[in-house]
Amino acid sequence: MIHKQNYTKKWLLGLTTAAGAYAGLWFVTEACGVPKVRGIAVEAMRQSAFNAATTQPTDQQSREPSSSCSAAAYAPLMVRTECRWENGLQSGDGKSLYLWLFGPTFRIHEMRHTLP
Repeated sequence: MIHKQNYTKKWLLGLTTAAGAYAGLWFVTEACGVPKVRGIAVEAMRQSAFNAATTQPTDQQSREPSSSCSAAAYAPLMVRTECRWENGLQSGDGKSLYLWLFGPTFRIHEMRHTLP
């Protein structure tokens, strides 16, 4: 009987520790990883989108390029970004999934990327 109680306590302690570690990693990813990955995604968007711009017709007013990028923790150590940009008549958007390893960051999946 005592052996069964010890086993149950150890099992609950292990489950609680695993849940706490999972939640802690998710929190650290949201607090530290998301801002870093968002910066990387914005820079990648600027390099691909604004460098691919074509010349505008001279009779149309040229607007300043605009962009937006949001990022959120998708899971512990995983960050999802969603970016959109406009440059005159051209626009595009994209969603990507990044793996953040407390510094090194890798884009592991590009869900959608539109460049008309």
